[in-house]
Amino acid sequence: MFRILMFLLLYSWCTLLSVPTSCTTTNNPSSSGQSVGLGNTNNTCSTSTDSILATKDGDFILSGIFNIGKHMETVNGTRGCSYTNPSFYSLQRALAFRDTVLKASAEFNARTNATLGYLIYDGCLDLPTTGVAAANIARNEKVVGATAPDRANLTKYAASTLTSFSVPTFASYFFDSELSSSDNFPTLISMIDTEVNEGKLVLHLLEYFDYRFIDIWYHSYSEDNALYVFEKHWEKGQGYCARLTQLTGADQAEREVEATYAATNESAADVQVILDNSVTQAKITLTYMVNELGFQNKIFIFGTSMSRYWYEDSFKDIIGSTNTLLFTAHALLNAEIPEINEVLSAPWNETGELLDQYYIEAQDSMCDDGPCSVSSWIPFFKISAQVLIEQLTDVLETQKPECRMDLRDILYSKIISTDDNITVELGGNITLQGNIEDRVIQFGYDIYISRPDGRSGIAGKVTPDHLDITNPDLLSGLTHGRACSADCTPGSYRLFSGDDVAKLPCCWKCVECSLDTFSVTTNAPACTRCQDNQSSTDNGTSCIRVEMEYINQHKIFLYSGIFLSAVGEVIAISFGVVIYRNEDRPVIKASDVGYLYTVLVSLMIGFVASIVPLLSASLCSLEYTLFLVFTTMTTTNLAWKCWKIYGIFTSSENFDTPKCSWLLKKKGQISINIFSQITVLFLVFLNLVVLGPGWVRLDYQETVHDVINPICTVATETVAMVTAIIPVLLPISLLLFSLIMAFRMRMFPHNFKETLNIFTATLIVLMCCVMFLTGYTLADPLLKALLRSIVMFLASMAFLLAIFLPRIMILTAEEQGEEINVTNSMVRNSVVRMDSVVRTNSVVRTDSLFSGKNM
Repeated sequence: MFRILMFLLLYSWCTLLSVPTSCTTTNNPSSSGQSVGLGNTNNTCSTSTDSILATKDGDFILSGIFNIGKHMETVNGTRGCSYTNPSFYSLQRALAFRDTVLKASAEFNARTNATLGYLIYDGCLDLPTTGVAAANIARNEKVVGATAPDRANLTKYAASTLTSFSVPTFASYFFDSELSSSDNFPTLISMIDTEVNEGKLVLHLLEYFDYRFIDIWYHSYSEDNALYVFEKHWEKGQGYCARLTQLTGADQAEREVEATYAATNESAADVQVILDNSVTQAKITLTYMVNELGFQNKIFIFGTSMSRYWYEDSFKDIIGSTNTLLFTAHALLNAEIPEINEVLSAPWNETGELLDQYYIEAQDSMCDDGPCSVSSWIPFFKISAQVLIEQLTDVLETQKPECRMDLRDILYSKIISTDDNITVELGGNITLQGNIEDRVIQFGYDIYISRPDGRSGIAGKVTPDHLDITNPDLLSGLTHGRACSADCTPGSYRLFSGDDVAKLPCCWKCVECSLDTFSVTTNAPACTRCQDNQSSTDNGTSCIRVEMEYINQHKIFLYSGIFLSAVGEVIAISFGVVIYRNEDRPVIKASDVGYLYTVLVSLMIGFVASIVPLLSASLCSLEYTLFLVFTTMTTTNLAWKCWKIYGIFTSSENFDTPKCSWLLKKKGQISINIFSQITVLFLVFLNLVVLGPGWVRLDYQETVHDVINPICTVATETVAMVTAIIPVLLPISLLLFSLIMAFRMRMFPHNFKETLNIFTATLIVLMCCVMFLTGYTLADPLLKALLRSIVMFLASMAFLLAIFLPRIMILTAEEQGEEINVTNSMVRNSVVRMDSVVRTNSVVRTDSLFSGKNM
């Protein structure tokens, strides 16, 4: 999309100026006065010459855009590039590019019978200036190749225009994946593979040494390669891990390194990978790590971008004190290439070209303290010009296309042909053999190693597809620091989660196998569970047989529990038979037959629930469900009964109808029971099926090799534990409500003091629960199930005897003709009065019931 927009912009601009396919340029007065020959001289389109630094006409022209001026300024109303402090290194690159063209001109003319020229622009680190220069180059029919400026945004800006007109264009390197896409920039070529395959080269070394825990530091230009190493390293699986940190600037490097290791308790990987194309930032980072953090024993791996500076003295000193691996085209980046020095050190004549003038001025101001340093990029610009010239010569000798646009396409295809090797001679007997792969010039990289003991040299050669170690002795002893953590011995396993990993996401910790698990391998991913009748040995490497003890193995407890539960069931059934046979008797009718039957059923469930804990520890969920059904049904009916009695007597005192009288009838009782059971069963289903059981089995073992006691206990998971407790709150609330109401009505002279019986039963049950909770926490695991069984039995029996036994005794006394405190006639009258209040809207006088302050 960016390329299309630039094309439309260029098209609109040329259309408004009525510009045809080519135009001429007016030379700067300070130039040689020689015509550049940019096409038809009758064209009215002209170009400002402020950005042209050097020009020579020819049948075929090589052009380049360099960032020499560092900003634009306005002087006397004219906006132009400032050369107050030009880029010295960019001047050197432009000179090397021009020198290559000049030296090849004679041979080119002899082989093709054509002349070769150059056209060098200054982009001045300015987008509009760069865009105009690229437009002039693209529409000049004589231009067959070009170089783009060396900043990412400027490269994209210029290349979008140049490649739209099929100009074979060399970029310094592909700064990001957008530039490396042939869809975006179809004829763009990278001079070096710094930002294309740097990640692959680093990964070769990491795999060779089997390094596992690494720190990666990168500049924004190296982000794609850093992410590539990071992701590929993690893909190897557990134990292979990396920490990724971006360095945002030279002034921030020390702070960012310090902050990274402060957050991890000063923990650092033994392998430090630095992918950074800023020599200043890399020096600061490395110096701080070595001098301030004491990383002399770490292993440093520098990417190809930084290897351009390995020969600089200031860099050499700090590298010499560490184990440092550099990827470097050692021969290519030799600063002593005679031909380069000859070009840059020659006496300068007044040629009239601005390029020479600016370089002389820069030399005078920047090289006072000694010889000027040489830009490490010079060979790459010589290579780009030489490749263009060599391939152009071959095309003209073999094909001779007449259309210049076709020539550009043919030349580009010739350059990137994978069948042809590239041979580049840089002088001083330096010859490089390579090819172009994925639109990148590939010469391969030497692996340069520097050691604190003084050993240094080339250990091998690496390409994106192959690693060849030719001198393994130089790499000896660099295998330490393969992992962040020590190996986990048998009897333990590696854990990759938790607080330690939050601090060091690339490390593991060794965790000993639990009582019932073991491991037999080093770095086991998990411990293997022993069989149910086994436990692990002291070192956790094997299992031995241990006993599992449960309460059901003690037959006296099991049989006693079954016997008592059966006794309770027999008593409950017997009471039910008696009630059934005496349903018409006043003492039964006064308590509501439905209420009595419902309570009996709930107590029978309670007796069944009391023996479940004694049978097996695997029945925890069944025990939990029966317990809730039993307690909910019992407490619901007790609370309903208390509310009914209280409502009837308080309304009778006021000669009024009870509030919500329908709830006090049979249908109300049934509705309340159904609602409470549905509620509790839904909560039980939610806990057991959806969220996980909250009452679970646990094989408890006091010490290693000790007897295993299976117990039922609350789950440790928060959600399961909470959802298991919530249903229990319902019967507890109903029980407390019944206790309070029964206490308030304990002196009511009705129904044979039924509320007093309910109060007594609920108080007994509450005391049993308190004593149970006190003893349960301190009890031996073997006895916990027995205590649960006892408390459920006692609760069921307490309710059974307190509620039903008085009625049975009254019935027995009536049959034997014994005199009781309340006559049958009083009972009948009381029943009639209470029933009339519930079933009709008439008001009945009950003043006599409350005489003597019975409330």
